[in-house]
Amino acid sequence: MADFLKDISELTKKFGKPPSQGQIREAQEFLDLARQDLMSSRLNYDAKIFNLACYHIQQSVEKTAKAYYKLLGILKGKAIRKTGHDTPELFLRMVELPWARRFAEFAKELSGTQVVVDTLAAQSVIDNEVKRAEIARLSSARINQMLSLIPQIEKVLVPFFPLTNKDLVMASLRLYLLALVTFPHEQYPHYPDRIVKPLEYTPELGIVASIANVWGEMDTAISEVQWLIDSSKRKKVKD
Repeated sequence: MADFLKDISELTKKFGKPPSQGQIREAQEFLDLARQDLMSSRLNYDAKIFNLACYHIQQSVEKTAKAYYKLLGILKGKAIRKTGHDTPELFLRMVELPWARRFAEFAKELSGTQVVVDTLAAQSVIDNEVKRAEIARLSSARINQMLSLIPQIEKVLVPFFPLTNKDLVMASLRLYLLALVTFPHEQYPHYPDRIVKPLEYTPELGIVASIANVWGEMDTAISEVQWLIDSSKRKKVKD
């Protein structure tokens, strides 16, 4: 727990450094596109085009994450472009692995779930088609279990929020968990020659069955990142 809080302190220090106008502008652009993807996910779901609903929610997570880390100056332009669409790879580039490991251990202590720890080896999952497919086919119960970690973690961290920024911390943790459950859905919804087929995206598939919960967490994540952007704009005006 002490190491985990130390990492949170490091995040707070990064946010304490004023971002440039360019960082603020690019973060806002990514976030605006993330909102569009979230809306597209809902529209496609209503039209029963479930594969595209899942594709666009993955895109929304990815772009919100890029907005967040662009604002903090952790990831530069070339590094963002190099990450492509593999959200866990994006997180590995943005955050040192020890942070992710400590967060995974902390989450496991809270819930006993092994999924977060297993998928922490994100690069091996990215490179292994079978492992990717396993994540893509997670049951709705497992996805909802992972997302339920968010309020549990927030409850534990409440006493520490006066020392740091709640939106800063919770956006990072929320996006990390959302990335883990959505990253396989960038490619599978489009290509019938992959292990998971577009036609598998039915209401029985876990990500489709739990997509309303994912939307809810994304609404919150986008609001958190928007608050950080707006706060940065206010700091610039004062300066």
